[in-house]
Amino acid sequence: MKLFLLQKEKAAGMNNETTSLGRKSRYTGLVFISAALLLIIVVLAFTGGLNISSFQKKYEESVVFSLVAPTKQTIGKIEYALKYGKELEHFYGLRELIDELLDQLEEVNEVRVLWPNEAIAFNRDNVILRVPIEDTSIIETLRDRHEVATKLENDSVVHDYMLERLENEYLLSVPIYNPHGYWEGSVQLAFDRSVVSTRTGEYLFILLRYLLLLAAFAALILVLTMSRLPITDHAGKLRSKPLLILIIAIMSVIQITYGYINYQLFSRAYINASQEVAVSAAEIISRDIQSVIEKGVPYSDLYQLDTYLQGIIQELPAIEQINLMNEENVLASSEGGRDRIESTMESDYTFEVGLIPDQTGNLPYIHVLLSETAIKTELRMIVLDMVTVLITSILFMIEISILVLLLLSNGLSNGVKKKKEIPRFTQQSPADTTMIRPLSFIFHLALFLSAAFIPIMSKELYEPLWGMSENLIIALPVTIEMFGAGVGVILAASNVDKRGWKPLFLLGALSVAIGMLICSLPSINILGFSLARGLAGFGYGVCFMALRALITSGASGEKQTSGLTSFFVGLYAGINCGIIVGAMLADRIGYHPVFTIGVIIVVLTGLFVLKQMKNTIPIPRKEKNISFGETFNQLGGFVRNKQVVAFLLLIVLPVAACNMFLDYYFPIFADHEGLSTSDVGRAFLVNGLIIVYLAPLFSKLFLKWLGVEKALLMSGLLVALAMVIFGVKGSVLTAIIAVILLGLSDSFGLVAQNKYYLSLKATGQLGTGKAIGYYDNMRKVGQMLGPMIFGGVVLMGQIGIGLLGILFLIMLLFFWVTRFRNDAEQQKRGSGNELSL
Repeated sequence: MKLFLLQKEKAAGMNNETTSLGRKSRYTGLVFISAALLLIIVVLAFTGGLNISSFQKKYEESVVFSLVAPTKQTIGKIEYALKYGKELEHFYGLRELIDELLDQLEEVNEVRVLWPNEAIAFNRDNVILRVPIEDTSIIETLRDRHEVATKLENDSVVHDYMLERLENEYLLSVPIYNPHGYWEGSVQLAFDRSVVSTRTGEYLFILLRYLLLLAAFAALILVLTMSRLPITDHAGKLRSKPLLILIIAIMSVIQITYGYINYQLFSRAYINASQEVAVSAAEIISRDIQSVIEKGVPYSDLYQLDTYLQGIIQELPAIEQINLMNEENVLASSEGGRDRIESTMESDYTFEVGLIPDQTGNLPYIHVLLSETAIKTELRMIVLDMVTVLITSILFMIEISILVLLLLSNGLSNGVKKKKEIPRFTQQSPADTTMIRPLSFIFHLALFLSAAFIPIMSKELYEPLWGMSENLIIALPVTIEMFGAGVGVILAASNVDKRGWKPLFLLGALSVAIGMLICSLPSINILGFSLARGLAGFGYGVCFMALRALITSGASGEKQTSGLTSFFVGLYAGINCGIIVGAMLADRIGYHPVFTIGVIIVVLTGLFVLKQMKNTIPIPRKEKNISFGETFNQLGGFVRNKQVVAFLLLIVLPVAACNMFLDYYFPIFADHEGLSTSDVGRAFLVNGLIIVYLAPLFSKLFLKWLGVEKALLMSGLLVALAMVIFGVKGSVLTAIIAVILLGLSDSFGLVAQNKYYLSLKATGQLGTGKAIGYYDNMRKVGQMLGPMIFGGVVLMGQIGIGLLGILFLIMLLFFWVTRFRNDAEQQKRGSGNELSL
């Protein structure tokens, strides 16, 4: 009987445990579905938000184009009078001209005429105000913007008007030039932001509706799948891999579907916006021509009508050609010819507007031909943006999904136990590296949001400083940032064994947040920006070493290897996502708000570390105690070793410096060539994807086929080749080729550098940890010198970068000739931990 009762109690206990596990599994499943659904909504909302902002920018441009054309007609009349001695300050008849302009532009609330000291404001209530301009910086900005535009050789790529986006309105300034071609003043149009936001709001509602429908569909699929797929195994552990595959598959399908809907919606919207511009242009032409025809002038006597039509479409890239024609002849054409255009094209790209007959009975019409090439080019850019967002969102979804699954797994492992207090400091405790990948991802995402536009922003902030050349001053923020990172690495390396990784990471995150916060200030100058980047760089160096210390605090070599791999995967994913997201946001909301977003993410990362992760210190290795004299002699022997010196000075330093072509020079070059910040971000993405996805394959192939030394030289040759190709012909194409070659070089070159360096006898004698520290610092020195080198060589033009590549080729040859061969034991290249980037 007693045995029966014991068995019954045991069975009851097992049933209770099974019930508890089942209840816990159902609860975890509900949390998983909720988290997955929230993630889907966030990603779709971000995608839709980017696309909405893209359309808003395009529609904004179409509104501006429709306002610029009639404004320039009015300005033409003003400039004609200035040729005959009239002064803008005392322009008789100005009110009539502006009233006529206000009648044409229904969206505009007020028109202001500005000159260096005063402005006259005309509004629709016939109230005229003459006010002094107290903020002279506005005038200087207008003068600089307009005078630079007049000096450009290719006027078709840069417009001479300027658009300011205020809180409640837009200010569109169109310049007035004097007879000598210099800026005399501006006509400024003020119109409400609702002119643009009302239209984009219609599409926002449509996108929101599709988002909710797709989210509901995703929720249905998740619920149906989870009802058949157990979320935990028999031991109560989370089935992470099947769940990760499930959520990525669902989100990828949803994201692709949403992207297709976005493209269909916005391609139609962009064509409509282009048609609205064309209609506006046709109305202007119709109004001007009919005002003359009504006075009895026949169409055949209209003077310089071809030139007039050319002036109309000069600021309207969406229009290819405008013709004044009747059933038999072309009376005038913006192309200057008289070739008839058959109206057989798609209705989306051509339409006609009728005119009144003249006294001879001639009844022509205006034929407008939209530029199919220009519109399709813009649509291709929309597709390119969407593909970029798709790739970035998939990377983002993978990393955040891993974080969600790790949190759920930790919740399951903790069970219903009372939450224990996280110890503030744990002496020699093994590291928990499970969170290293999402932590590395989120931190690097925040840090690299601004990477694509820091050199461009430096160029915009340029001002004379300490007698330095312009190129060196522009390079200053990146150089000081790299210097700060090197200092941070050194200080963190000397303190991490005493304080542990967590306090140093929090200190570094605070430094990064403060530096980025200073960068977000609109009033910042080039010196303040440089110092702020140095502070952010210092924080990054500290955080980098703190995270490396978190990995090395594990007692198990297997855990260290796993943690290191997770760290670099998260790092590259964070860099790629950060650069792309930051670049696309900068194109839409400006540079300064992107820094603010970065600050928020860094602060949230710091709070997560503070609350959820414990402090650890690296477990000390058992090493033989040596005296200071022995240590000094050992260090002296290391730095005098010819193999070490040749490797660090002839390989590591120049490779790190040349790689700053992407980080520093390419954004400035791309901006000069008219590429957007998003295009710069895409170049970074291509480079990063090559490194991430080709590195495992190329490392094995090149190291196996060529050996370590030849692979090392091959990677250097690719870097030199990238510089030479761009130096021979500096174009967007060769710049992209250079970026690709740099990515290919890094994909196996870093591993080759690692293996070669750790196989040297001098490295083993000094100790791997110390040797890695010297390697890291030499890379930081190269990254610090890179911007200064590029800033100097570009004074010779693009050929200077080609000469830099040739110099590196000579250094590679010198390294090959002067290297000392190791003995048989040293030639056997051992594997080691990968070094920092």
